[in-house]
Amino acid sequence: MTKGPQMLPRCVIAFTGAQGTGKSTLVKAIAGEVAARGLGQCTVYRGIGQEAADQGIPLGGKADSTTIMEFARLHVRRERGISGHGIHLLDRCFVDLLAYARAKCHEHPSLVRLVEELARSSLQGIDLVVRVPMIDSLRMNYSSHETSDFRSVIDESIDRIMSELQVGYLTVSGMPSERAGQVVSWINGFFGVQDK
Repeated sequence: MTKGPQMLPRCVIAFTGAQGTGKSTLVKAIAGEVAARGLGQCTVYRGIGQEAADQGIPLGGKADSTTIMEFARLHVRRERGISGHGIHLLDRCFVDLLAYARAKCHEHPSLVRLVEELARSSLQGIDLVVRVPMIDSLRMNYSSHETSDFRSVIDESIDRIMSELQVGYLTVSGMPSERAGQVVSWINGFFGVQDK
């Protein structure tokens, strides 16, 4: 008996990368591909950044220990809410937060260690981490929250963290549609479905 999309087990995929690398755009494209291919239910989790912004806490390069604590709370709350079968896409992951904690909270080593422990715990419930690297065409863009130099620091820190924590991950490359295709191919392999 073959598995139909409704019978597929749970698959949790988290995306990591510096601000402005296209994580949210990629998640949206993957959800569209999953729907178009009939791979089953797909739930997208996003909005942590907007929720934090709505609270008026400092973001990006202006982040401080309050920012890190609030983002940790929002991550834990979101991950606790993941349930059911199907594909669950998280547009951020604790690896990002750890990179920010290391960059912005030198004076709070206990907070950095706590975020690292939360990251390790979180990663146990994630089937795949997708690394969305900074590409040259985005590297020099400026946002109201981060300079291009700070985004590069976060991008490099994420690489080091992935290695330190020995996280198995998929680095996507190419245009957005190619990136989505790479993740969907991995999903097909996870569920034992032939690529179309």
